[in-house]
Amino acid sequence: MATLTREERLWVRRLQRALDSCPSDRIGFATIGDAYLSLHDRTKEDAIHATMDREGCDFDPAVQVHDADFGETLRFPSLVHSVAG
Repeated sequence: MATLTREERLWVRRLQRALDSCPSDRIGFATIGDAYLSLHDRTKEDAIHATMDREGCDFDPAVQVHDADFGETLRFPSLVHSVAG
């Protein structure tokens, strides 16, 4: 198994604390597999998913249909791979 350095472990813990301190349950995250996470309004996810099913579109266009994009992104220092399962 790969191991993190002490500094890397400390950074991961600080990052997790920052994520845990989010003042809202509304903020959702999505990626297409690049270094960015887009932020969207999770309270609209049922409508977003219904649009995806009905229109056969991907997540981001459905987010736009429901005006759920916050217009903010988080940039990671490397790719955030988009994987399933």
